[in-house]
Amino acid sequence: MSELKILPTRSLGYGFIPPEYLPAHQDEYYLRDEQACKSADHWRHLTASELEELVRNGNTSKNWDDVLVADGFNPQFVRACQFSGLVRIGQIGDVSLSMHDLIVPAGLLNSHIVACDIGDTVAIRNVRYIAHYIVGDNSMLLNIDEMQTTNHAKFGNGIVTDGEEEEVRICLDVINEAGGRAVLPFDGMIPADAYLWAKYRQDATLQERFKAITEARFDSRRGFYGTVGAACVIKNCSIIKDVKFGDCVYVKGANKLK
Repeated sequence: MSELKILPTRSLGYGFIPPEYLPAHQDEYYLRDEQACKSADHWRHLTASELEELVRNGNTSKNWDDVLVADGFNPQFVRACQFSGLVRIGQIGDVSLSMHDLIVPAGLLNSHIVACDIGDTVAIRNVRYIAHYIVGDNSMLLNIDEMQTTNHAKFGNGIVTDGEEEEVRICLDVINEAGGRAVLPFDGMIPADAYLWAKYRQDATLQERFKAITEARFDSRRGFYGTVGAACVIKNCSIIKDVKFGDCVYVKGANKLK
């Protein structure tokens, strides 16, 4: 049976966290706001003149009230973009970003941006679909087909999020690729961690303790956004899904990162 669904266009960018996983008195943005570390007064609604210029520049949105900006935003540098859901955009000025011999003007061009926070002086050009990401200051995202985060993203860690079954847990088979010595990966793992986990398979108590330590390090709540750190360059990629990028990351020509 096909899993393809037909949804109302206006629902695009909303309902990221299913209602059953939302804490009482919280909205779907509560984890996003924790990650972004921006106060509510950092963002403001568009002025009438800014909105007029955005429309004149070929930008579209089903709800312009959910496109928020920071002081220093200049609509002149946003062209041919589609916005869905709550999108927050930082300062954009008449400057360019340079990496090696690549020089790109700051601004948003020819991209579909779904429920994202965009930092200051960012260049996003020809990104066909980016959803549920927080993009740091002074970063470039160029020529990307699909870049999204799911509400149950684990970012490569061997945990299960709320409501998930055990069989979705990620593990790595080490030493013997046929299986039997699987370890649970986690952010910050070093070879010694994997060695201890795989070497002492007969010690059930130790194995359970390793698993408990891994699970305790990471939050199982649904709704965390993917992040792109400050001063990153991600270009000419096909699919990026549920990936966190730190500061000063350089990615070029990747077919699929997940």
